[in-house]
Amino acid sequence: MVVTDAAGLYYGTGCVELVERTLSTTVDLGEAGEYVVTYQLVSEDGHTISDRFSFSFSPNSSHSPATPHTSVPVCGEEPQLLEGPAPAPAEPEVSDTAVEPIAAPGEDETPGVGTAIAGVLGAIAALTALAAVWWRRRN
Repeated sequence: MVVTDAAGLYYGTGCVELVERTLSTTVDLGEAGEYVVTYQLVSEDGHTISDRFSFSFSPNSSHSPATPHTSVPVCGEEPQLLEGPAPAPAEPEVSDTAVEPIAAPGEDETPGVGTAIAGVLGAIAALTALAAVWWRRRN
């Protein structure tokens, strides 16, 4: 789970928690503005679920902005913090494209046994239907 601002800088610790059906993280945000949360998880049966959403952050006057990271934060590692002034926010991209799944470490991208069996059964069903049509036309 990654949180970025309009300039593409990162916030958070990189640590996530999964409790039942809820994936969460704690993030200290920077200045007011638009942020994007991008997440991905691999379920127990190997399906990848990934998406993103954006939100506007409007802090109150007592908010102390967090320093953004220049790279994706990794849980348990010290982040590379931005030194100097933050870059100007980039022009927001508008996209309806879904986030591409990222292979988990060690995840084999070949189809599983269940997928192979479903494919074979589908091919057999299609061949059976074609044979039945051919047999009826012949007789």
